[in-house]
Amino acid sequence: MRPPRVRTAKLSSKSSKRSDAQRAVRLIPLGRLVNTHGVRGELRLLPYAFPCSTLQKGLTVFLQGKTGPACAYTVESIRLHAPFVLVRLQGVDSLEQARMLRDTVVSVEEDRLPPAGMMSGWCAGERRSI
Repeated sequence: MRPPRVRTAKLSSKSSKRSDAQRAVRLIPLGRLVNTHGVRGELRLLPYAFPCSTLQKGLTVFLQGKTGPACAYTVESIRLHAPFVLVRLQGVDSLEQARMLRDTVVSVEEDRLPPAGMMSGWCAGERRSI
């Protein structure tokens, strides 16, 4: 015979005990890396909104694959190659390294997005004034 269940009271919610440093960062997707470009490690980004004004040189982006945690990279260079944006990431210098990053989603922290106007809405990862 099983022992009777003991009820425990909740004194407070977990969310009130978290500090700002422990809160998860909200990532906003900008697009998807669909393929490589050339032999020097450039990648083809298919942005969810074209042109993607959020993506700039020096920006820290997060790459999230189908499994595993998001990895942070710094954007070294970008150039338009419609309908794609060609992106070079710091530490990705060869075709083999770039191939490992295919089919990942490129995201940025929400606070890195440009400020929104009075009447604004989300447009595929960007804040735009309407």
